[in-house]
Amino acid sequence: MTTASKYLSVILITLLFASCNASGDGDSIHADTTSTGYVDTMNLYNQQIEDGATQNQQHHAEGILAGRIEPGDDDMTFKCMDSTMSPNPNTRKFYFKVLGVIISKADGALSEAVSNYLLTIFRTYPADFLSFYRDSHTPKDVIESFLADEFESMEPAAVDTYFASVLSICTTCNADDKKLVEAIKMKVAQEARHNAATDRPQE
Repeated sequence: MTTASKYLSVILITLLFASCNASGDGDSIHADTTSTGYVDTMNLYNQQIEDGATQNQQHHAEGILAGRIEPGDDDMTFKCMDSTMSPNPNTRKFYFKVLGVIISKADGALSEAVSNYLLTIFRTYPADFLSFYRDSHTPKDVIESFLADEFESMEPAAVDTYFASVLSICTTCNADDKKLVEAIKMKVAQEARHNAATDRPQE
């Protein structure tokens, strides 16, 4: 597992078991969380803006969208995925498009990182994630597969706990959104069980 992937796993676990006091769809998490790791991530994002580092990131993102740059297991690609959790909704919207391309080309270490990112993004901005899931050209089963990868080695109850936290955060979700979350949960749980059974050593 890469260093970036391990770091994202820590963020995910912290978010998963944090108390759900948010009143909006994600923004209040940034203000209320006591998770040092997540706060540091957002501070790093803000520092990048102050340092002008996002100019290179923008170039990298546009290159990925245009097919000039292959996304890889590198800092700039990770920064592009970080920006799907920007406090700015327009920034999130743009980088979700970049994320779709990254997902379609992810393999190896990048594939592992994508799984972590998707779970963190879904838990942080569920409404944005659902819009991405509905509207992206990325096949839905591919997104579900990446989500399932992280639950393969966990207890089955972890899926229920995670998706319950998603629903508790998504205060703007309507009835259709909630049905979609439940549908995604069922598919993720099914694939995670299948993968776990397939990977289990034969006795």
